[in-house]
Amino acid sequence: MEKVIEFYRKSSSLYSGEKIIPWDEFLQADLSGESVAILGRHSNFHHLDLSHIRILRQKGVIPEPENSTVVIFDWHADLDNEPEGTELTAGSWAYLGLEQNLYANLYIVGTNPRGIDEINPWQCGEEICPPEGEILKEMDRIFLYPAASSYSRLKFFPEYEQFIARNESVAEYFLLKGDGFVEVRFKSMQEVGYQNRKEAVVVSIDLDVLRRSVISTVCPQGIMETDQLISHLRKVKESGPINALLVCGLTEEKESQDEQSLYTLTKILSEARTLLEV
Repeated sequence: MEKVIEFYRKSSSLYSGEKIIPWDEFLQADLSGESVAILGRHSNFHHLDLSHIRILRQKGVIPEPENSTVVIFDWHADLDNEPEGTELTAGSWAYLGLEQNLYANLYIVGTNPRGIDEINPWQCGEEICPPEGEILKEMDRIFLYPAASSYSRLKFFPEYEQFIARNESVAEYFLLKGDGFVEVRFKSMQEVGYQNRKEAVVVSIDLDVLRRSVISTVCPQGIMETDQLISHLRKVKESGPINALLVCGLTEEKESQDEQSLYTLTKILSEARTLLEV
């Protein structure tokens, strides 16, 4: 992070003198009423955003959960869950934030179009494991916009069908006869509108949503260009205020932190000034 900040401060065309403080100082700062950007570690630490949200709420940066929306830009949905109990990981944090009522609802934009699959067994180690997850139960609060319109196969619960029938991100759905599953087609990221956003918004960016040619991360990466992501961020801003911006994902391998990667990240940080203006 020190390398990124040094590069940013030396970028005369991007850095405009905004206050930058280290984490320990941030924890002691009085931030009530301010808008905040937090620069974090690589994608395998994305789950720390839950603690960041708690801290921001304690400091008065964001209001109570029922008035808060989280908007995630990520190549991965981070909605992993197990009906018998889910542990906090970088792949499950967004789901657990809903379960713990840390925010009212969740937009996830730019994900892999392969979608969520709760019908097919998967390989875990040397074993074949049964499908898990019950995302349909949260689909009144999850709005999913993959990089391209695509289908996800979810476990079907009749009492929750209303959630997908009314969901703004769902283009169509149909039941798989006799199998207890529903096929859901989600709209593409170009169709996101934020009709159900709350008063306050926290934007969480995992840089792996960007294509590898513009930045190096530690995970499989998506298809967005930098300017495309910035355009999406401005669309969030058009829907109402952004209270906080959380950014993570840059690789920590020094040899992979090339000038292109650093420039991409600093361009996003520079855009944060406008995004966080009241």
